Amino acid sequence: MFPQSATLPPSLSQTFMTSFPSLKNSYYIRRLAPFLIVYLVYELIEVAILAFLQQTGMDWNALTLLRLLGNLLVETCSSFLYLIIPYLLYLAALPKAFHGGKTNHVLTTAFFTLFCLLNCCEEMAEILTREHFSFYSRQFLLSPGQAWTQMVEGVSIIPSLLSVLTISTATVVLFSKKLVPLQPPPFAPVRASAPVLACAMAFILSWGSSGPLPAYGGKMGK
Repeated sequence: MFPQSATLPPSLSQTFMTSFPSLKNSYYIRRLAPFLIVYLVYELIEVAILAFLQQTGMDWNALTLLRLLGNLLVETCSSFLYLIIPYLLYLAALPKAFHGGKTNHVLTTAFFTLFCLLNCCEEMAEILTREHFSFYSRQFLLSPGQAWTQMVEGVSIIPSLLSVLTISTATVVLFSKKLVPLQPPPFAPVRASAPVLACAMAFILSWGSSGPLPAYGGKMGK
């Protein structure tokens, strides 16, 4: 008889292929995927439109593109983590028995709808005001009424709001059946640590940004 061959350790590719399904079916990945996809798509569309509108003042060399993509990635991840913290707090506070229930569906849809509306409003405002977005943002904090009056004079508010409502509604309808996964939630300590971890990661990433993006009114050197 031939000696029984020893079992070889799994290769890196085999390990990745076997772990990918479990990663794909992770509770938090399935929960946060619709939010992240929407945030990235809205952000990419806004940056692409602003880059097209401001292309005459941009120096599209390789270094500029690398810095733009790097800053965009860091700022997008940091901003998304900050925005998703309230939803993570909600998941942490929700009793385990309510995960996947009707109440959870309603509240998650409400969170997602508000998330889409706020982000779509922000992207639309940045496109309409362009390099004046930071100015209007400060004005809204100091004097909302005056800032709104100034913005109405230079921007078509009604068509913009209708566009925001249409885009947000279409987004919610598109993802409505993907918001609440069937996977059971993790234990309470894991859910409680998720908002803390997201806050820490967002804070760390915010230090990695090297300045404003050109699409946000910043100027990048060569």
